[in-house]
Amino acid sequence: MRRHAFAVVVAVVACGGGGGSGIGATDLPDVAPGDADEETAVDLSGDEATAGAPASYYRIEATFDDGRQMVLGRDVTDRPGIYAFGSTHIAPAVSFAMTDTVYDPYSIVTFNLGIVVGSQQYPVQCDGTGTWLFGTALPPELDLYANNLQFRSRLPGSQGTFEVLRWSVKEGEAVEGRVKGRLRFDGVTPHWADVEAEFRFVLPPRS
Repeated sequence: MRRHAFAVVVAVVACGGGGGSGIGATDLPDVAPGDADEETAVDLSGDEATAGAPASYYRIEATFDDGRQMVLGRDVTDRPGIYAFGSTHIAPAVSFAMTDTVYDPYSIVTFNLGIVVGSQQYPVQCDGTGTWLFGTALPPELDLYANNLQFRSRLPGSQGTFEVLRWSVKEGEAVEGRVKGRLRFDGVTPHWADVEAEFRFVLPPRS
């Protein structure tokens, strides 16, 4: 996956004979598609800071079973309303998730780390750096509503990994990682989406 999470547009491309494409809105800097491979590319594979990227962002490349492709690159810095970080209904345990809605093309993205501070009643589901497999019915997980379908990494038959490369549960510090694999459609027909994603979220105050 090319590492230029913050230097992309939001786009859907119809592959195959039609060759059509649609370009939607984005809240990242305006960059021509041919200029995407810049020195500011993000690489989360090492320990170096992702200099030049927004403080909080995510990027997803998705290819659907009908051949269509989608790229979402979003700067989500200073948008506390998209995070669920707190103990509502589960105190003293704490959970964390980020859900963002994109309107063109209409998509909903959720990175859910589940319970990040456990309790006797609610055991921890993600408590540090590591790798979690798809298809376990548990977080950490990636949900993607796109192409008019809901895809989930937790479903049986999904195959891939959710990696957490930087970890914290403290306000103002960051959680960072990447996701790669095949998400399954949450329904009876055998649709799927192959995804590669990366993310970094600066934790907001707990709610």
